[in-house]
Amino acid sequence: MSGRPITDSKNIFTKTRVFMSMTLCALALSSCGMDLKTSTDYLIAGKEYFKAGDYKKAEVEFQHALKLEPNSPTVKATATNNLGVIYNEEGRYNEAITVLKEATTVDPKNAIARYVLANALSKKGRFDEALVEAQTSTELDKTEPGAYLALGDAALGKGDVALAITSYRYATHLEPDNEMSHLHLGLALGEVQDWDGQIAEERKALDLNPENLEARLALAVALHKKGQLDASVAEVKTVLQKDGKNADAIRILEAFEHDPKAPPSRERLDGTQLGQNKSKM
Repeated sequence: MSGRPITDSKNIFTKTRVFMSMTLCALALSSCGMDLKTSTDYLIAGKEYFKAGDYKKAEVEFQHALKLEPNSPTVKATATNNLGVIYNEEGRYNEAITVLKEATTVDPKNAIARYVLANALSKKGRFDEALVEAQTSTELDKTEPGAYLALGDAALGKGDVALAITSYRYATHLEPDNEMSHLHLGLALGEVQDWDGQIAEERKALDLNPENLEARLALAVALHKKGQLDASVAEVKTVLQKDGKNADAIRILEAFEHDPKAPPSRERLDGTQLGQNKSKM
């Protein structure tokens, strides 16, 4: 019997093994040291994870896209913008500022990147810079409520209450169902002792989200300023029913009991302004 058929069988067997190996490698992608995903694939995956609220996986996908095509203006603009939004949402403000400055450098007309950058800058107390970014954002897109909310925060941080009120009011006009716009407008109105105006706005915020404890405490302070003592105490106790360890509620209630005619309105008793979260390092 000739050896040729045996040789052919060996060749076929060898080729089959190679083909199967390549197929498995393609299916497993990175398991064989290969990566068949494009930067676009990573960006799409990142957006899907972001929509699902999985910021950690979204961050990984956007970082992969940047690593794959670091010099692509499109990839860099999209990835840095989305990373900046993620970092801001997670309270990683320094990182947010860094990547969002990259995003606005690559795409100076990105209104979203600018107002998110303004938000991060305000959280770090850099109100002058925040005001510039927020104003630029409103100029780029006059229909974006987030830009006016960020402008109001920056203005309030700088002590320009009139601009803050105007900005927040415009934000509520553009997006009436945004509880935070009503909350912040109420706080700004409280700065000029417009207690009726503050009460109305905080109640709108609570109509949209009864679980907004900050709005409920702001409402309590405004009610107390109006002399509606029982109603103000009831609001604070509602907060404590939902969160028995809420430090702001405990301190405000103690202040009411200690000096019922002069509750704090401009600042929390822990030294931070109502409506402004402490910066996270």
